[in-house]
Formats: sequence, C-alpha cells, structure tokens
Amino acid sequence: MFFAGLRLVGIDGGQWNLLNTVQINAQVPKSRSRRAQAAFAKLSMSTLVELGTHAPLAVSMSLGALNEKSLADPLLAALPARSLLIADRYYGQAPMLKELQKHSQRTQSHFWSECGKSSPCECKACMPMAVRRWW
Repeated sequence: MFFAGLRLVGIDGGQWNLLNTVQINAQVPKSRSRRAQAAFAKLSMSTLVELGTHAPLAVSMSLGALNEKSLADPLLAALPARSLLIADRYYGQAPMLKELQKHSQRTQSHFWSECGKSSPCECKACMPMAVRRWW
C-alpha cells in the first residue's frame, strides 16, 4: 500500500503469554508484579509490517519482559527505502526519535509518531491530538 509514492509501514511491539510447562518455566523467568510473580512467562515481539497487506517485513523476539527499544533497533535497520513509517507514541520519545531520524535519512523515508511538545526533533507539520509528521 502506498501514499504519495511512499510505502506505508507500521511498527509495534507486544507480549504473549507462554504455556506453564516445566520446560518453559525452567528457561523463561516470570516477571514480578508489585504483588507477586506473574502468572505466565512472556514472549516479547516487535514487528515491522507493510500496512494494508499486513505482510511482515521484519520481526524481533525475546523471551521475558518487553524491552521495545532493543527489539526495535534491528527492525529499523530493515526499513524499506522510500517508506512512510507510522508508529505509536513510544516512538515519539527522544531516544527513539533519534533512531528514527537516522534510519529515515539512510533510506530516504519519513515517519509519523505521536510525541510531546518537548520533542528534540524538528516538527514539519503538526496535526491534531499531538500527532506529528517528521521529515
């Protein structure tokens, strides 16, 4: 799917519960909450997908707690040329914005992300509800 000649791609991360088997519980630590140990061990995954077709372009996974920044780094390296990357507000924070700018310049791509007013990047177009377009 394309918009203004740019391939539309999205990136996001999430967690999935793993079965409580002896083998999994021996290898994957359960995270702790403020009250007790979590009920399930987790599989954390971030995915770079083509929007429209939902075709995965790159996937990064790890066992245990979600660290979206470390999972996203290899995905940004797989960003296709001349893309428009649409990301959630996590990617609008300073550490991720610097990475997005670096990879966008390398691939002649652009990105949209929700971010705060104190963002370190230059905003090219401000949209309602703090959604900003970065070039």
